[in-house]
Amino acid sequence: MSSILSRYPEHKFIGEEDTHKNNNITKELTDAPTWIIDPIDGTSNFIKQIPHVSVSIGLSINKQIVLAVVNNPAQGKLYTAKLGQGAFCNGEPIRVSNCERLNDANVAYEVCLLHEPTIRNKHIKRIYYVGSQARRLIGYSAVVDSLCMVAAGNLDAFHIEDMYPWDCAAGYLLIREAGGVVTHPYGGPFDIMKPDLICAGTEALRLQIETLIRKADQAKSVGGEDDI
Repeated sequence: MSSILSRYPEHKFIGEEDTHKNNNITKELTDAPTWIIDPIDGTSNFIKQIPHVSVSIGLSINKQIVLAVVNNPAQGKLYTAKLGQGAFCNGEPIRVSNCERLNDANVAYEVCLLHEPTIRNKHIKRIYYVGSQARRLIGYSAVVDSLCMVAAGNLDAFHIEDMYPWDCAAGYLLIREAGGVVTHPYGGPFDIMKPDLICAGTEALRLQIETLIRKADQAKSVGGEDDI
């Protein structure tokens, strides 16, 4: 960060405040060039030596993500993207999958704050509805890696809520540049400052997940024959 500020003192940063404490840290996204940084995503994986750990860097200009860099040193993967110039892993172009049917799809699903009752109950229902239809429901405890795997076509879709901008900024651009779709879980525009999302390789698949999320949120409970 200091090397960037030495050349571009007007640049701003969004990140974890306990990691970066200075006047260039901001909680708001403006038109100013703003670096959105997660110095380590997948902390629990790192502690357990599970190789889903990444450094994530996104650059926003005029409130639009224009640059993304994600490094997973354990897997030897460096993901990069520039707005309008495609997405790459170790210099090779990557592309999202073309899966359009949820029952053929490998879907990643991460749950945050599972101990909090209202959030827990919401996600139990969503996991039931989406998991009952998906080919496989997977969790890596690594938001950044999951986004990268959607961009590279290793996963077909991913859903998460209650995250921070630095968790999703770089991955968002990687998926878009790899040909994928990223929206709010209810289908509205993705908001980097409140990054609840569904992302998928195809709009058809994304819409199926959205439909099940809506149905889950309307359900009082799960487990009956009429729930699917």
